[in-house]
Amino acid sequence: MKAELSPKVKAPLFNLEETMICGQTFCWFPEGGKWVNVSRRGVLKVWQHGEHLKYECSDGLPRPLEQIFRFKDDLEEIYSEISKDYVIRRIIERHRGLRVINDELWPCLVSYICSQQLRIPRVRRLMDILARRYGDKISYRGMIYNVLPTPKQLDEVSLSKLKEVGLGYRARYIKKTTNQILKGEVDIKGLYKLPYSEVKRELMKLHGVGEKVADCVALFSMGHLEAFPLDVWTFRAIAKFYPHLLETGGYGVVSRSCRRYFGRYAGYAQEYLFRYIRK
Repeated sequence: MKAELSPKVKAPLFNLEETMICGQTFCWFPEGGKWVNVSRRGVLKVWQHGEHLKYECSDGLPRPLEQIFRFKDDLEEIYSEISKDYVIRRIIERHRGLRVINDELWPCLVSYICSQQLRIPRVRRLMDILARRYGDKISYRGMIYNVLPTPKQLDEVSLSKLKEVGLGYRARYIKKTTNQILKGEVDIKGLYKLPYSEVKRELMKLHGVGEKVADCVALFSMGHLEAFPLDVWTFRAIAKFYPHLLETGGYGVVSRSCRRYFGRYAGYAQEYLFRYIRK
């Protein structure tokens, strides 16, 4: 593979560290002051230098950095729209430059299925084991990197082998979802043409994908910035700062209340609240 080294890409109002450690992605890992993503398109390493983002990649840039890190999102406009009160304004000031990421769909989906009832380090570990055991390998600058297995590769792994990885009951989810995708029961590529509500409905046809996982995939991979995923941490933030949004009802009711309150960029408000409450 031919390595490519770029001096810099303009990164407006961006904080790479905040973006990477806020808990929204399991598809990147730190390595010597850089953040690394490994996909079938190659190895990509990024690091920040002031207002610029530097990168190197093994076989040409897989996607524009402006797309991966959503540099076209006007953060000042987003901040203005979601700043409904003093609380969120204060949180934004603490974490300015955090951007919602745009991960590839398949790794994002698998990681969030794996994430159910698990802490972030454990999810990263599971993704790493899956890649090392069943994915392709890429040699780059004297290092071996492992790619998350494709649906076809995972379909060839037995349920018992997946359980040995440490997935527990999630192994059945991964196995069934992989099979559904290969059979075309859900048109993954076609999802990009659909509005948020239909994307969520289609994703929830997949085994083990409930409202929270569907919202995470819609937000962190498909660009539906109105999505408002709720987990235990976000519920804590809402209960602490916005108890009036905890209407009687389950996940769907509370998520809709938050979307109505924060508006079309509710997903950004969610991520800032999540980052703040976990810090």
